[in-house]
Amino acid sequence: MAKPNYRFMKNEELESHLKSREIPIPMGEQGMNRSEAILALTASDDKMIMEAIDEKQAKELAEAVAESEDTVVITFHNQEGTNDSPYVFLGHNGKSFYLPREKELTIPRYLLGVIEDAIEPALSQRTDDKGDIVTVQRNVPRFVYTVKR
Repeated sequence: MAKPNYRFMKNEELESHLKSREIPIPMGEQGMNRSEAILALTASDDKMIMEAIDEKQAKELAEAVAESEDTVVITFHNQEGTNDSPYVFLGHNGKSFYLPREKELTIPRYLLGVIEDAIEPALSQRTDDKGDIVTVQRNVPRFVYTVKR
């Protein structure tokens, strides 16, 4: 389902969408604040999409846990930079999982191997013995997480 393009809607249409979702109509000096209305509707769309993902992923994860004989409890922590998504994507044998961060989850133990294997290069600079600045590459874990044993 495509998201509507609110920028091209008439004010009456925006107001109708706001009312149908029980979102207060943002008012300005000239009546409805159009840009605030569009932001509110877009945020509402994003929230509905995230809730649908959460529901679908919870069902798929529950099925994977039920099929697995061995499980672990894990929490993915928030990160900055390229890995700052609210979800961690993991794939294993054709199954995809979008796991939320900062939430304790029970996952099949085989996914722990996928997580441990997820590394990425990190570049840093240092001074070598001759006083020259050199760039050093090292592999670091892609995700920050805690496993309860």
